[in-house]
Amino acid sequence: MPTGNSTADHSEIEFSPCWWGESLYGTKEQLQGLGLAVDQPYPGETGGPKRRLRFVDPRGFPGYIEAWHDGKFRAHIRFPDRPERPSVTFEYAPGVKKESYPHGDTFRGTASALVAAGLVAPCHLPGSTGMPKTVVTILADGSIHRGGKTSRRTAGWNAGDRWIERASKHTFRVTIIVSEQEGSARWAAYHRAEHEFMSRMWALPRPKPLIDPDRAEKERKRQPMRREGNVIHLFEARK
Repeated sequence: MPTGNSTADHSEIEFSPCWWGESLYGTKEQLQGLGLAVDQPYPGETGGPKRRLRFVDPRGFPGYIEAWHDGKFRAHIRFPDRPERPSVTFEYAPGVKKESYPHGDTFRGTASALVAAGLVAPCHLPGSTGMPKTVVTILADGSIHRGGKTSRRTAGWNAGDRWIERASKHTFRVTIIVSEQEGSARWAAYHRAEHEFMSRMWALPRPKPLIDPDRAEKERKRQPMRREGNVIHLFEARK
C-alpha cells in the first residue's frame, strides 16, 4: 500500500467499488504503489499511450488507466463475470440502427438507408432545399416546425413529432417521440430492469480489494479516511 514520502502532501487516493469492479484515482506513484502498471510510462508521458494504458493488476484482473484533467490518473479494474449492460441498440432495417429510450425511438443510418426504411423523405433531410442545415423538426401533423432550436425543445416533444439531425458527415439521426403514456411505461420498465440488473451484479462474489479501508484507517491515524457514498477517500499522511 502507498505510504507516501517525506515530501508528500495530503493528496487523496479515491477507491470506489463499482458493480463492474473497482475505480481508483490518484497520482502515478500512488497507483503504482498498489501494483498497477509498475515501471510503465503512464498516458501522456514520454513513451506512454495517448489515452489508455492497459494492465493486469496483482490479482490478475484486467484494467486500464486514463490521465485525468488535474494531472492525476484514474484506474478502472473490471472483474470477471460482470456482463455489459443490456444493449438498447438493435438492427431495425438494412443499414439502420434503432435505439429505444423513454422519450422515443432513435434511428441512425445514411440518408439512403433511412429513406429506404420509410423514416424520412429525401426533401426533409437537413441541408436540403428550404430545410435547416443541422436539424429539421417535423410535427405530428406533417408540418415543418420553423422555430429555432430552443423552441424545438418545446414544440417538438409531442407524440408523433420527429427530429432529423445530422449525426456525422455521412449519417443522420431520426428521433420519433412517443406518447406520454408510452414514455411513462418505458421509464417504469427501465427502472425495474436496472434494479434487477444491479441487484444481480452486487450479489456476485467480490475479490479482496486492493485497498482495505479498515487497514488503511489504522495506518492513517493522523489523517482519517472520509466516505461519500460508495467512494472512500484515503489520505496519505506526512511522515
